[in-house]
Amino acid sequence: MTESGTTRVARSRRHAPLRSRTTATPPLGTYIVKGGRALYQNQGRGSGLGDIYLVAKAALRDASPASRDTRVSARVAVNVSGAAAFTEGNFVGAGLSVDKKLSERLAVHTDVRTSLSIDRESSWHLPLTRGVVAFSAGPELRLTTNTSMNLQWDGSTSPYLPTGTTALDASYGDVAFGVNRRFTSGRRLVLAQFYARENMLLPFSVRWNADPDLAIGFKATVR
Repeated sequence: MTESGTTRVARSRRHAPLRSRTTATPPLGTYIVKGGRALYQNQGRGSGLGDIYLVAKAALRDASPASRDTRVSARVAVNVSGAAAFTEGNFVGAGLSVDKKLSERLAVHTDVRTSLSIDRESSWHLPLTRGVVAFSAGPELRLTTNTSMNLQWDGSTSPYLPTGTTALDASYGDVAFGVNRRFTSGRRLVLAQFYARENMLLPFSVRWNADPDLAIGFKATVR
């Protein structure tokens, strides 16, 4: 899981804690059978050198954290595949984020992104499409000065060429709920998040044919 978190509605550019990158791999632990033959299997175990992810961001429209003006930022990124079985592959991508503070406690975050796959097939030898389009959207509610919770809906087109298997061919989606806490350690800012995510097929169908369909996790980011 590759989510990151924040907790303060006023600082909207640090938000969207459940936002993730477009991936070319089904969720860890997925097991898919077609015609009695295992088409895809990943037990979610293993170790290895992770991916190298390089990203450059720019604010297209900025505003004071205390204002309710809409903030817009853009980014470009490159992902270089690592050796682990759960690599996201080699791709280049771009995204656009829009954050809007509605009140002192409520903000809305949206993000659209696209990626161009450099690989012709995944690490499990499944043929890949040339490009993927994805989005994230949802509200965040500030509970205290440094604590917030948020609900987010994600969606993505399938990164695979047609296989005849719904779990791989259908567009991916998920709904996630997170509780976020921000605190400092010395001169460092620490963002901690506990989240639960339900995988779906778009628009709102639970992915019973592509386990795990409920994921619970925790992540801390130090800046």
